[in-house]
Amino acid sequence: MAEVLAIVGVIPALAHVARKGLSDLREIYQTKQEIAEVLENVATQIPLLLNSLLEIEKRIRIDSLQSAATEEPKLFPTAHQADLMSIIKACQEEISKLNILVEKFKPSANGSRTIQVSKKIVAWRMTYGKRFKSTHERIKDLRSSLEGYVVVRTGAIINESLSLARLERKAQISEWLQPSRVEFFQTRLEGTCQWIWSENTFVQWLDIASPRPDRLLCIHGVHGSGKSVLASSIVEGLTNRQLNPLFFSFSGVDSNRKTLEHMLRTLLWQQLQQTQFAVDENIINGLMMAGSTSPPRLVEALRTVANQSLEPIYCVVDGIDESDDEWNSPNDGGLRLVLELLHTLPGIRLLLLGRPAALWGALRETSLNIEINSQVVKDDILSLIHNEVAKLPNVHTPELRSLVSQTLSGKSDGMFLWAKMMLKELQKAANVAEIETMLSELPRGLNKAYQFVFTKLYARLSRIELLRAQGLLKIVITACRPLTTIELCHAYAVESGSVSDFDKRLMTNPDQGVLDVCGDFVIISHGVVRLGHISVRDFLTQPESQFNNEHQALSTFQIDVETANQCLALSFLGYMNHCELGFPLRDPNSLHELPFKYPLLSYISRYIILYITRSGAPTAELIEKVDAFISSRQSTAWIEYFVLLLFQDSSNIDFEDDFSKLKKWYNASKSNSRCLTDIVKDRWQQELSFRMTNFGAQDIRTKLWHDTISITNIEEPLAAEDTLVESTPLETTAEVSQLVKILGSPELLTIQRQAQILLGLSRFARRIRVLSDPLQSLFGMIVSAADRIPVFGLIGIGDFYERLNKLDEALKMYQIALAKVQGDDTIMECKLLQYIRVVYSTMEKYDKAEEFARCEILKRERILGDNHTKTIQAKDNLCYYLYCQKNYEAAADYALVVKNARESSLGPRHHQTLDSYNFLGEIYHYLDNHEEAEKCFAKELEGRQATDGYEHPTTLSCLDWLATQLDFQEKYKESEARWLDLCDRRTKSLGSDADLTLDSIEGFADSLDIQGRYQESQLLYEKLVATMERTNGVDHKHTCRSLMRLAVALGKQGKNDLAIIKWRDVLKREERMEGKEGRHTISALVSLSRELYYADEFQESLQGFREALKRIEGHDDSNDKDDNKLKLTENIATTLDGLELHVDAELKWRHVLLNRQTSLGNEHHKTLGATEGLAHCLGRQGRHTESEILWRGVLEIDERINGKGTDITLWTMQQLAECLTCQKRYEDAEVYYGEIARYREEAREKGHPITTTFPNDLNFLWSMT
Repeated sequence: MAEVLAIVGVIPALAHVARKGLSDLREIYQTKQEIAEVLENVATQIPLLLNSLLEIEKRIRIDSLQSAATEEPKLFPTAHQADLMSIIKACQEEISKLNILVEKFKPSANGSRTIQVSKKIVAWRMTYGKRFKSTHERIKDLRSSLEGYVVVRTGAIINESLSLARLERKAQISEWLQPSRVEFFQTRLEGTCQWIWSENTFVQWLDIASPRPDRLLCIHGVHGSGKSVLASSIVEGLTNRQLNPLFFSFSGVDSNRKTLEHMLRTLLWQQLQQTQFAVDENIINGLMMAGSTSPPRLVEALRTVANQSLEPIYCVVDGIDESDDEWNSPNDGGLRLVLELLHTLPGIRLLLLGRPAALWGALRETSLNIEINSQVVKDDILSLIHNEVAKLPNVHTPELRSLVSQTLSGKSDGMFLWAKMMLKELQKAANVAEIETMLSELPRGLNKAYQFVFTKLYARLSRIELLRAQGLLKIVITACRPLTTIELCHAYAVESGSVSDFDKRLMTNPDQGVLDVCGDFVIISHGVVRLGHISVRDFLTQPESQFNNEHQALSTFQIDVETANQCLALSFLGYMNHCELGFPLRDPNSLHELPFKYPLLSYISRYIILYITRSGAPTAELIEKVDAFISSRQSTAWIEYFVLLLFQDSSNIDFEDDFSKLKKWYNASKSNSRCLTDIVKDRWQQELSFRMTNFGAQDIRTKLWHDTISITNIEEPLAAEDTLVESTPLETTAEVSQLVKILGSPELLTIQRQAQILLGLSRFARRIRVLSDPLQSLFGMIVSAADRIPVFGLIGIGDFYERLNKLDEALKMYQIALAKVQGDDTIMECKLLQYIRVVYSTMEKYDKAEEFARCEILKRERILGDNHTKTIQAKDNLCYYLYCQKNYEAAADYALVVKNARESSLGPRHHQTLDSYNFLGEIYHYLDNHEEAEKCFAKELEGRQATDGYEHPTTLSCLDWLATQLDFQEKYKESEARWLDLCDRRTKSLGSDADLTLDSIEGFADSLDIQGRYQESQLLYEKLVATMERTNGVDHKHTCRSLMRLAVALGKQGKNDLAIIKWRDVLKREERMEGKEGRHTISALVSLSRELYYADEFQESLQGFREALKRIEGHDDSNDKDDNKLKLTENIATTLDGLELHVDAELKWRHVLLNRQTSLGNEHHKTLGATEGLAHCLGRQGRHTESEILWRGVLEIDERINGKGTDITLWTMQQLAECLTCQKRYEDAEVYYGEIARYREEAREKGHPITTTFPNDLNFLWSMT
């Protein structure tokens, strides 16, 4: 069927040409109804034919996918394929003929078009009409034949298509949610857990017809009471009853089952599966496009999807006590989420299981709760005991079985875990006498059981075995990830004695060696060692004050986590010093040979920093060990090996973050006089000097180490090497040729070879400032061989392009690298998303930067959590991109999240928190929410004064912002104090002529101007102009800005002559700086013209406005060009009115009004301004009736939008009253005057006198500049 597909692929293009041609013909012959109708009929058939063809194509493609499983396609057997082929070929031929016919019927380009059309109309009646009608019938018949194939198979096609679409959609959603894939079900003994189904409280919770309002049930019990098995049994029973429950189980030993986010992802995934993903596509797309899978968004998603279900939803959540989140506060964490779901989803019923301490908050919110005690599980425990006792090797008689069963059931106190532990102990008895003795000594309670088991273990093990058990448990409990048995074996050997002879302590049979001493507490599966139950860790890591140290056995096993990490860090540093690493970047196969020789090396290399930073406050011993390692040449060999590990799997290694934590830990030691970074720099430079001296600068070991330093972001190479800024053409060609040879080799690149390529590329990135042809060719080859190039290599080239400002090329490299790791949810993926968004930001493509920032946030939330520093920083970056797009509402939402997170984690006086106050305040300022902006800047100011001091530039900048917010709220007394304080501080710290000092004076002058204190502001502006002319020069933008403000202040005082002089001066200066067509020049010309208008110099004012309009039309390329032209037209109309050229003015006003109505609508404030201007103009012509109609329209809109008693509405009412007065309709006018007087009186009584406001000249000036 490949040929069919090929033909089908051609037809849409032919059909597009035909439809376009028919459309052109219909337009040409639209006056001839008969011709137009036939052409329309033919055109209508084409898309219908295409739809049928596309359905056939879809079916063929589905069949081709299924052909591997069947000998022939399911829906197009061989017998039908020939017929189908002939029909599709006929479709192709018919549409090709139609295109030829269309071309023939088009009027010729030669001669008169009218004559040509007339000739074609005559030809239509003779030949063309019949041919078009015949074509219409043939296409219609072909479509009918195709539909025969489609209709006969519609059900199958739809089913197959939907099936494939659902699978694809399911995969997409799974990738988005990343639900926990672990099987939560616990195996239960047949016949157990049946008591719950007859428990009255459970029945009430289960029954949707129950009159009880509570839909939250809490089942609580102590550790080991069988909660998880019961949860699995309940879910199994609900499933068997077709109730399709949701189920999640927290786990303290599984990093993917610890948080609310993990739970919500999994529950949402299960709910989508139950609906078979048959929810509104817009809902799912909206959720996925939102990006973030933070708990709030997941709750919203779960609520949205669940609301699509008509059936009740049963949700079971087990292991609440093993969750990392808060569950006892109704205002936070898990309980808040549960209460929110219950409130917003009437059909949901929630069941929580956990220990009482984790559920006491939830128990307060519901009357439905069940305690798992010894009475309710008595029969189940007895069944378990009977079943296991029958398997005991030395319990043969019925009497002894009865004794064991009665003793265990009597002392179990409802704890299955206790019973299992004791049964395991009884298996160790060698004879009946030992069984009887052990039965007499059995303890009660899980804690007592652990004490009992560890005491027995202490008694059973020899001193050497006891030391092994202690060491193994310490290593397993503090491990950064589950260890393999080989790793655990080596870790124990290293930790339990001198590293020089650790191989003597390696266990010959690791599995047996571990299980012999820790088999009661750990499990080994697929070569990986894990704790058998989280309660083991809880018991052994209890604080010393809570640990029972009465018996030596227990104190022997007690583990202090910080001390354990410190011991292991010391041992592991010794192990790393012991390893003979050589030169890993140079030595062949080092990445394979070293792990074989040192099985613990990779694990320690990855996690040694975590062990150090988790060891508590720095101790002299550990600091000394760290110093010794860093100062040794072994540390540089380890760095080389670590670089290879990065290439092997950089997915979740964040060297910068780890090193930052190590610096913080190291620098906290009071014994250190130098910071860690300086020590590392010195050691690495010493190593470079050593290699240059002993091996030479051109030796590969020297070059590789030199290049390694550059990619760590800690230290730059020696200045001697950095002097090689540009390679000679010969050097470049030789090195490029070597890399090309490597890339052109058919051999698979080893990790080591990949590292060498990256380091070579890194060398180019540092030394070359011009992209030569050989490099261009090399980079092109790298793109074509991207699948063989390590991600770091692509990043290196991207960075090189970025530094050359070739941003498109940098993006291409980063995106290729991203494609190699996309979907893995790794640190590397986060970094690449970060690189891409930064490039887009540099290009000022903030919408694209926003897109990738959202993806980065989504990934970091999944990997690091909501409140990790880097997640918060990513949200801060997103906030900035939204701000740059002037999406202030969304920016404020994210800025608030960032601010709250930093307040909580860093404190209110941390510099990042203070930056967040500042950014949020600035956003509120642009949202005109000056009250909230004031609060933000006040908090920032308090923090800046405490941390940076009163005279620090950031403190004074914050004070500037705060004074501005007070001005906007008309808190002038407070703002004046702030402005004076700011001016004084900057004058003292920077001098009276400093730019920032002058900015402060200008801000204060603006504040006085807003208050109407024009004489005072005039004096300050005059001072500013004089100072700036002296410091910046006469023709300087800041000088002109101050001169403008002075001119405005003069105009407001009615000093029009002086104001005109100043504006003429401003205009001359702007013309010298920008030329006559500059935006600031035009703005100055407009302002001068307006001042001339106020001085009744109408003729010169009109000339000025017209000149400004002429300049804008010729040279203004800004987005607001049309708006500026309309503003100037309004000014011209106003001036024409002043010259009593009212007819000309009316034409201008009508032109402005029509454009405003078309672009902005009737109710926009600019449209209303144009309406008022026209109303005034008509009134001046004595056309008061027309003017009245306009004023009534404006008043109706003002009352509806602004309110009846507002200042602007009363002003409009006054204009209408005056219009009525001009018509001598005094009674009508009196009604409005009375309304105005009443509102004014009410305002005075409330202490808010109404004063009519008009746009001031300064605001006008700002809008133009």
